[in-house]
Amino acid sequence: MKIKKMILPLLLTIAVLISIFLSMTLWINPSRYQNVNKTNTNDDNEIYKKTLPYVYSPTQVIKNDYTGSSYVLTNQSVNLVSEIRLQMLNFSDLDFKKIDNNNLDKYKDFINRKNSLLLNYPDTVTTNILNKVLDNSLSKLPNVDFNRILIPLDDHKSIYLLRDDSYSVYKISLKNNNLDKIKNIISKDVRQIPVDISFENKKPTMVFTKSFYMPQYSYLYNTTSQNFFVNRLLPESNTSPKRHRDTTIYSDQDKRISFNDKNNEATYMDSMANSISSDLSQFLFQAYKNVSNLGLGNNLNSIRYFSYDDKNTDVIYRNYVEGFPIFDNNSYGAVQMKIIDNVSVRYNFSLDVLQTPLPSKKKDLKMISTKQVMNNLISLGYDKKKIGTIELGYQSIKSNSSDILINLKPTWFVQYNGKWLNYNKATQNQY
Repeated sequence: MKIKKMILPLLLTIAVLISIFLSMTLWINPSRYQNVNKTNTNDDNEIYKKTLPYVYSPTQVIKNDYTGSSYVLTNQSVNLVSEIRLQMLNFSDLDFKKIDNNNLDKYKDFINRKNSLLLNYPDTVTTNILNKVLDNSLSKLPNVDFNRILIPLDDHKSIYLLRDDSYSVYKISLKNNNLDKIKNIISKDVRQIPVDISFENKKPTMVFTKSFYMPQYSYLYNTTSQNFFVNRLLPESNTSPKRHRDTTIYSDQDKRISFNDKNNEATYMDSMANSISSDLSQFLFQAYKNVSNLGLGNNLNSIRYFSYDDKNTDVIYRNYVEGFPIFDNNSYGAVQMKIIDNVSVRYNFSLDVLQTPLPSKKKDLKMISTKQVMNNLISLGYDKKKIGTIELGYQSIKSNSSDILINLKPTWFVQYNGKWLNYNKATQNQY
């Protein structure tokens, strides 16, 4: 028994030592990254090609059973979306057609279709993006926007794409969809959380109907040195940094990068060499290629597409755990790319990179229902008209006991007047 008790602390100690060694290597010898912007071009392209299918994969799996009840599916052992994606690589499209448009009642019927699987995106994507996610297996599809993939569990020959803003439904007839293997994936070690897909202001919204429990997590993380990004993004800069309070600024003729020394966040401004297309597919491809060229390393393996705002011309990526987004103490998630006045591009990102997940000894937390969240906010004086999306996610909290440990706590997040609020913090104040 003593040996078993020693295994976990020993593994944790080894992981911590490895992380410290890698961090010290980067801190002590940043010069090895000089001109990395030039020498690592091929590596960047390979990273981009490898990680893009995962970054633009759906983030949530919802099962509608044969009775009409709906559940969010999670699995602590495997990534359900990744496993389903592997089976979807064998899809072969034979025919594509629009079967419904601007019919809310029929759209509701499709979203709540019995005995089906919904793969949800947090925001709009395109079939061009989906084709890349599936390694060009659906290359015959015309390019259309959509938000959800519906996989009937009783039909081997069809899947459907659903578009929320126009209630459009597209049917893809298939030669093969590996349905039996997909059924097997969603039947093993899966946690089911009851939900409803309701329509608030005629927009589909996932509502958690009952209280439920969510696990807590801990991760080792590494903080990339400022020198790494300075050498990579401003290799020609010879100017000394400027410091103002908690901010350190480096710049050259048309680029600037500033670091918040207090919270390890960076803002990088770069003049646009080429215009970026307003076409959604091209914008998302270019955005992620630009983000991958920043040199965020392992962070690219865990971030997922979170939102696109065509009015502000920006895209946000977040880290995800079991299909739920991680919210840091900032508004841009893991990384944001924003076009500024059609002249330059601004990137916001964190120097902290999640690395190794560790077993957490903390108990699962009980979460209240979505309706209770809404009622509590209104009772405290929040304006119902200003309350938008209510999202279940994880708040990252740096550990007090270790400089390289982050705890992830399940928390409700509320979009209020266009900004994301941590529900726990929001309910401490009255509006």
